[in-house]
Amino acid sequence: MCHYAYCLKSCELEFLNFSCPSTPSTTLSPPTTTTTAPSSTASSVSTTLTRGCLDFNPPRKENETWWLCNCTMAVCKHDSTVELVEVECDPPPMPTCSNGLTPVRVKDPDGCCWHWECDCYCTGWGDPHYVTFDGLYYSHQGACTYVLVEEAVPTVDGFGVYVDNYHCDPRDRVSCPRTLIVRHETQEVRLETVQMAPMTVQVQVNRQAVALPYKKYGLQVYESGINLVVAIPELGALVSYNGLAFSIRLPYRLFGNNTKGQCGTCTNTTVDDCVLPSGEVVDNCEVAADQWAVNDPSKPQCPHTSFTTQRPATSPSAGSTAGSKACASPLCELIKDSLFAQCHALVPPQHYYDACVFDSCLVTDSGLECASLQTYAALCAQEGICVDWRNHTRGACRGNLEVAEDTGQS
Repeated sequence: MCHYAYCLKSCELEFLNFSCPSTPSTTLSPPTTTTTAPSSTASSVSTTLTRGCLDFNPPRKENETWWLCNCTMAVCKHDSTVELVEVECDPPPMPTCSNGLTPVRVKDPDGCCWHWECDCYCTGWGDPHYVTFDGLYYSHQGACTYVLVEEAVPTVDGFGVYVDNYHCDPRDRVSCPRTLIVRHETQEVRLETVQMAPMTVQVQVNRQAVALPYKKYGLQVYESGINLVVAIPELGALVSYNGLAFSIRLPYRLFGNNTKGQCGTCTNTTVDDCVLPSGEVVDNCEVAADQWAVNDPSKPQCPHTSFTTQRPATSPSAGSTAGSKACASPLCELIKDSLFAQCHALVPPQHYYDACVFDSCLVTDSGLECASLQTYAALCAQEGICVDWRNHTRGACRGNLEVAEDTGQS
C-alpha cells in the first residue's frame, strides 16, 4: 500500500491510499541547463522549484524530508506530492550498568525511538564509605569539605554538590557527613545534621532556615520518608540526605562523561573514577578523594593536611576473615540474610556488608552499622524491593528524624 499526501492551498493535507505499482517508477532526471545565455541559471532554478512542493509553507525542495507527527516523516517527491514514511524502531539490547543498577529507557532526540542509559548514581554513608557513579567502592576518613560532584565542563550555572565531614569518633579515627550542600544558579541549599539523638536535620537556603516543602527558582526541597530530598526538575537531579547517608542521582543524558569530584566520572566504567582535580587518573580513590577539598574558612587546616587513612580489609580473605567476623555486629549479617534475598540479584550486597563490618569493628557501639543497612535498603527500594528491615534490628536502628516520620520501609 502506498500513501500520498497532497498539500492544498488551505494548508491542509489530503491523503490518498492506493496499491503500489508492480514496477518501480522511473527516476526523474535532473533538470538540464544551457550555457548559451545568462538566463539559463534562472531557468534551471525555476525548473527545480516547480518539481518540488511549492504549496507548502515553507516551500519544500524535491527529495527534502521533514517530520510531521506520530513518528511520521514526509518526503517531497514532485509537484507538491508528498510521500509519508513511518519510522520503525528496533528495540536496542539492554546494557549492563557498571554501578549494578537497572538501565533506564531514554527517548532519542527525534522523540520516536529510544535507547538505554545508565544513570549516574553515587552514595555515601557511615564513616564515610562511598560508591561512585560507576559503582566503585572506597572509604575515606577526611574531615574537610569536599566536592562530591561538579561538571567537568560547565553547562549549568553554578551546579555542584558538596559534603562537610567531621570526626565523629572521639579518637579522631573516622569521620562522618555533617552537612550536604547543593548549589544551583543563585541558590545554595544546606542540609545540616544539628543533633544525632534524636536525628535532627536543619534545612537552609542561602543561609536562611526555610520551612518544607520549599520550591523556588527551579529548585525543590521536600521530605520523603526519613530523607530530605533536593530536586532540580530541569536537570533531572535528585539529592537526598538523612543525617547518616546521602545519595546523588543524575541523568546520563545531561551528565554522562562530564562529572568530577569524589563521586567519579559517570562513564559506565570504573577505570577512570579515581581522578585528581588536574585530570590525572590514579589507582587509589582514597588518595584522590583528599584532593577534592574546597576552601572552608572554618577549617583552615584542610588545604594543607591529609586525614586519609587506609581502610583495613573487611571482605572475606586469607588472614582477615576471622578477625572481621569476631568483631562484626550481628546487624551486618542482615544484609546477606534471606531478609534481602530478593534484592541480592538486583543490588550486589558486598560493598554494604563490608562497610558495615568496618564500622562496627572500628567504632564499636556507635550505631554506624545502621547506615549501611539503611543505604542498602534504600537501593533495594529503588529497584522495587521494599524490606521492613528495622523490625529485625531489635530497636538498634530506629531511624528517627526530626523533620520526617519514618515509614519503616526505607
